[in-house]
Amino acid sequence: MCNFNKNRLAYMDNWFPKIFEDVKCYSPIQGEYIYVSELTSYELDNGINSTRDYQSLLIDPELIEFIKPDEINHTTDSSVHPIYDKDYEYNGRSKVFVSDIEGLNEVKPLVISWESANNISFQLDPYFLLTYGLSPRLTENYVHWDDLRRPKMEIVTSIPKSVYDFPFYSKSFVRIHKEHIQDYIMLRKKALIQVYYETRILPKNKELDELLGEESFFERTTKYNHFRINKISENEIFTEVTGYRVLYFDNSIPISKWDRKAKEHIWPDFDESINRMNAKHLDYVYVSDEVLAKYEQDENYTVYPESGSVSYKNQWSVSRCSRIGRNHIKIELFKLYEGTPNEVISYWNKFSVKKDSIDIEGKNIVVRAKDLVYSYLRFGELLSSALNYSYNTNFTSQDIVGLNRSELNYYGWHNNASISPITHHLSHQLSKQSFLYRQKTLNLFLVENFVEKQLRSIIKLFGIELSKFKKSPNEEFRSIKLLNIILNYFRIAKETGLDIKKDCEEINSRLEQEGELKEIEIIKQLSALNSMRQLDSHKVGSDSDIKLFNALYTFGIDKSELTNNYLTSCELIYEKLKNGFTQASNIINK
Repeated sequence: MCNFNKNRLAYMDNWFPKIFEDVKCYSPIQGEYIYVSELTSYELDNGINSTRDYQSLLIDPELIEFIKPDEINHTTDSSVHPIYDKDYEYNGRSKVFVSDIEGLNEVKPLVISWESANNISFQLDPYFLLTYGLSPRLTENYVHWDDLRRPKMEIVTSIPKSVYDFPFYSKSFVRIHKEHIQDYIMLRKKALIQVYYETRILPKNKELDELLGEESFFERTTKYNHFRINKISENEIFTEVTGYRVLYFDNSIPISKWDRKAKEHIWPDFDESINRMNAKHLDYVYVSDEVLAKYEQDENYTVYPESGSVSYKNQWSVSRCSRIGRNHIKIELFKLYEGTPNEVISYWNKFSVKKDSIDIEGKNIVVRAKDLVYSYLRFGELLSSALNYSYNTNFTSQDIVGLNRSELNYYGWHNNASISPITHHLSHQLSKQSFLYRQKTLNLFLVENFVEKQLRSIIKLFGIELSKFKKSPNEEFRSIKLLNIILNYFRIAKETGLDIKKDCEEINSRLEQEGELKEIEIIKQLSALNSMRQLDSHKVGSDSDIKLFNALYTFGIDKSELTNNYLTSCELIYEKLKNGFTQASNIINK
């Protein structure tokens, strides 16, 4: 027996042959979507091929009782390739004949179709698309229509063409979000019915023998269906059913009132609920910066990390914001309610907090990120300047650390691809997994941005023989180790007053005499950061945990201080890295 929800669909409770039991049970409502059009040939469970042609129509509700299933023509009658006649007034048409009474003889389909050279095309009524301002998006297999204002994607999805290659039709369909269908039929003051036509060639069986008897043809009309069974050979029987079903909805209009309906919210620190009418200038509310999680990972939104503002294309924005304290955002109420969709306001409202619960004195992650970025950039600038001064070279910070101050200032320091992820908010209850992911983004910014080729050229400029610093024949020198040698070269020059160019032989001699290179603080930190990027946060065990604890110890974090919340540890690492690059700059800067 089929399983269906009778409150949502009107199903036939009259006679239905078992050969079409699946048609009786079929529901065009699947999850949040309704298949309003479908043409396809497919295989049944028993290996029999069947062809389905289902279309949806908008009709006046009072006409439903007059539908005659045996008269339904499921195919859209569309004007194709008209012939010109000066006395003929041409009107493009797209209609379905349902029954021979006024109002049902020319019913407008929800999906227009036409055929050309065995290609059947399907196009959702453009007025539906226009009503909701939907925009097309093409993928390899589908056409999607999105509501970019909200945004809500895939309101409509379709395969807009079926190709007929006897005896099969390739799959095509039009699928619409059910809330939009419900909204549309209320706006149109219509009912939505689905007319269907299903055909299949079946082998002889007991039921078919009983229906045919001694005849070669059987036909029966019920309230909702018309069945035809035709014996085409001794062992093959052609079967078809034409019918209709009514799709029922409640009387709500879920979409059209979306940005007009008066919506009120309760905000902490306010006695009355706030709506568009009473939201005032210079009244402020406060939200956790965790509200940004939804937007930081979606390229459709623009997040301004220093203020906490968010915008969606040219549709709406949450502006007049400012980061406040350690991890919160301050928003002016009037601006929030001025042109922001209700569902966006409701989303931000979920993160609201009382002002007196905010850590006002704390430093937010964006300030920490900015301090780190410019400390790192300053290091690159000083290193390139020192080389250019002594060796008359043309190094820039871009050559060494992949960053340029003028570009950062012009385009916005946080818009750099490697910097943006380290400005993202930190969960107030930061898990180990999220903590390690953030270390990967820091490593990508700091370690991967070092231009290894240029570091090697500096090594050559100083006349340093890398082989003399190898601890084993197979040891490789990558960015961090190369940088450590360079910083030690500058350290000796500064400690002894030697000139990095004129006295390069003496500096190299002293480097070699020291035997074990001193590991500069920033080098220890970068090595620890690099080791954490390789840790699997899902592993629990001695090896992984020991590596993590050792790395954290480098930053002055003892494992005894760790809890299930890694937030403070993550913030401290930003601070330590910033200080590490400041110290490295001091080694270079005379």
